[in-house]
Amino acid sequence: KVLCTIIIEKQDFSCDREEKSMRKPDKGLTPMEQEVMKVLWESQHELTNSEIAESMKDQKVSVASVAQTMKRLLEKGAVCVGDYVLVSNVYARTFHPCITRKEFVRQELIRLCDTAYRYQIVGMQEILDILEKQIKA
Repeated sequence: KVLCTIIIEKQDFSCDREEKSMRKPDKGLTPMEQEVMKVLWESQHELTNSEIAESMKDQKVSVASVAQTMKRLLEKGAVCVGDYVLVSNVYARTFHPCITRKEFVRQELIRLCDTAYRYQIVGMQEILDILEKQIKA
């Protein structure tokens, strides 16, 4: 795990936004959580649950599903609460990502390397070869 971390951390994962560490969940982010994060990463401003659901309307995602997903993302430290904005006659929270897309990818690569090595799916040299090819690509 340490060797994978060192190799992956050699890459430039810097960003112009202050990064906060995401707690490393054992199983990473679910596909739904990743889709919500994608919407937040692509947005130029903080979004409410309703705005996130609206951005995902082609996937037919309800506001309730987004709210549940946001709760899990908050617990994992992947998103942060921004402001409270007036929507109709109630206040809604806005959210922004606490980690960059690059930081998420870095964490996923480390988790994947660790899992592959721990369960002896592939050897360390094979992991290093795969990573080297992907870095050069």
